[in-house]
Amino acid sequence: MFRFLENISIVTKLVISFFIVVILFLGLSIYSLSQVNLMKDLFINLYKHPYTVTNTIRDIDINIISMHRYMKDIALASNTVEIKRAIFMVNQHEENVLDSFKTLEDRFLGDEKKVLSAKEAFLKWKLIRQEVILSMKRGDFKKAANITKKKGYKYINSLHQKMKLLTDFATKKALDYYLNVIKNAEEIYFVIIMSVISIMIIGLAILFLVARYIKKQLSFLQKGVLNFFKYLNKETNDVTLLSYDSKDEIGKISQTINTNITYTKNIIENEKKLQEEVNKHQLMIIELNKNLSSRVKEEVEKNIDKEKLLFQQSKMASMGEMIENIAHQWRQPLSVISTAAMGVKIKDELDELNKDSLNYSMDTINNSVQHLSQTITDFRNFFKVDKIKKEIVLINTFEKTFKLISSQFRTSSITVIKNIEDITLHEMENELIQVLINVLNNARDELLKKTEAKKIIFINATKKEKFVEICIKDNAGGIPTEIINKVFSSHFTTKQDSSGTGIGLYMSKMIVEEHMNGKIEVENCNFTYEDISYTGAQFKVILPLS
Repeated sequence: MFRFLENISIVTKLVISFFIVVILFLGLSIYSLSQVNLMKDLFINLYKHPYTVTNTIRDIDINIISMHRYMKDIALASNTVEIKRAIFMVNQHEENVLDSFKTLEDRFLGDEKKVLSAKEAFLKWKLIRQEVILSMKRGDFKKAANITKKKGYKYINSLHQKMKLLTDFATKKALDYYLNVIKNAEEIYFVIIMSVISIMIIGLAILFLVARYIKKQLSFLQKGVLNFFKYLNKETNDVTLLSYDSKDEIGKISQTINTNITYTKNIIENEKKLQEEVNKHQLMIIELNKNLSSRVKEEVEKNIDKEKLLFQQSKMASMGEMIENIAHQWRQPLSVISTAAMGVKIKDELDELNKDSLNYSMDTINNSVQHLSQTITDFRNFFKVDKIKKEIVLINTFEKTFKLISSQFRTSSITVIKNIEDITLHEMENELIQVLINVLNNARDELLKKTEAKKIIFINATKKEKFVEICIKDNAGGIPTEIINKVFSSHFTTKQDSSGTGIGLYMSKMIVEEHMNGKIEVENCNFTYEDISYTGAQFKVILPLS
């Protein structure tokens, strides 16, 4: 049986214990109810027999006394009316007595012959009453009085004795019922008290056994876990598994802990072996680490050189584009100078040259030369190495940007629509100009691939809460989805004529994110301009205000 208890869960043990106590209480309750029903039957019998019989006998006695009194009234009556009235009352009480005898016959639990004997005596008294009434009607008052006093009294006394026997029996029966009720009540109290004490003892015993079992199992569990921790703390060289015999929750916990102990022990043993291997190779690693710093330094220098090379390539690419822009911007002023000089020479040969004509031609040549000089200054300023941040006005920065690339945009028939707010930034202006030139040139190159007549670039610069957002979008059809995530990669280009280096947008991303603490991103967008729907690429440059 105890092996069975070891194989069930603690919750099941507690439930079984609870049900045992409940069953005991149910048994006590059923027994108490049966005893209460027995007492109820005793009380019912007490009411049906002793109480009812006693009350009925009392009613019979009262009615007999009343009849005897009215019989005296008959004997002492002075006229017929009084006699008739007394006779009526006697008959009325007689009916009551007979009805009471019927109740006695039904309820009396003793010898029925005693009831019949009393009833018979009562019925015989009727003959005496009739004799008295007959004597009164004849006018023999003396005889009627003698019958009433002697023979009538004798029957009434006899009847009273018989009724007293019935009353004594009912009283004795009532006493028996009362004693039985007291005895049963005492038995019930004793059984209930003893049962409650027994149930409490059984419940405490079950609780003690379950608690003792749990405490014992937990003690084993605690010892095993402490031994395991000593093993983990290297206070002992070996660890023993937990001993358990049950299959309840504690047994399952012990099994789980044993599994972990075994697993941990294997890990520790493997770690010891690995530590030995590590110790063997530690010297080799130390030797390798001696050369590691020099190798890291060498790789860092290589990366720095590579980054410098990328910047140099970017500058060279920008320089090539700038030289091409210079050639575009110088073409018209040089043509003007050439035309003015040829005009002076021709007029001189034709002898038509005068002072005003000469001055006009010289002014034209001088203005063109000043324009060429300003162009050189603008490009020289752009190529200055300036790593110091300063306050710049964004509108002015865009004007400087378009001075450098405007000629190519004019010859490409590209419309630039600008919406630039009055914003002041604290940045390196030349690097921002380089980013803007790279993005704008990228948009220009894509627009030149279009066959449609209308080529548009939109520039929006707005001030947000703590940053500036510069959006540059075109209507060139957008970037293919399979390459849009690669446009900021180094040496990635979509130009098939070897005119692209693939580092412009890569350097722009480095400048914005590493030098300016900003962010640059690109996406395709659909928009409507002058009731015409377009698709294009939108580059978004986000820079902090401070």
